[in-house]
Amino acid sequence: MKLFLSLILTVLAMLGIMDAGYITYGELSGQVPNCQPPFSCQTVLDSPWSKVGLIPLAAFGLIFYAVMFTFGILSFMDVRSISIKKHKVPVHVLIVVLGSAGMLFSMWLIFVMGVILKAWCLYCLLSAINCSMIFILSLLLFRTARMDSEPTDTKDSYAMHI
Repeated sequence: MKLFLSLILTVLAMLGIMDAGYITYGELSGQVPNCQPPFSCQTVLDSPWSKVGLIPLAAFGLIFYAVMFTFGILSFMDVRSISIKKHKVPVHVLIVVLGSAGMLFSMWLIFVMGVILKAWCLYCLLSAINCSMIFILSLLLFRTARMDSEPTDTKDSYAMHI
């Protein structure tokens, strides 16, 4: 199950890289992605909310998806932890923390589009849906990894209490 979830996470992260990469390229080259009504990508991507300084938010999304892709590969290869300075951090913990952060940020951006800008960007919404799926997968991976790391006796008693 963990391999399957890791594979899906990796595929979704790759789709996110393509989506955020397309928006980032368009913004950096001055070409707003083409959207048909009822979507208004131009309004959203030209708004002051779409950048941090000179950096488009989509570039941060690109980094997020690249990191999630990397962690998806590590999880697929059954790498259980990575060392950060002198600490070993479980990969499944990093995945769930980043997945949660991505989901919260996506919810904020949906609020900005719907309430503040009153305009919707198709590619931004696709990214938000993708982040939601990554968040759900991160929770499932976290649960699966925790169950795999429990001693057998604990697994059996846990399964009986569900």
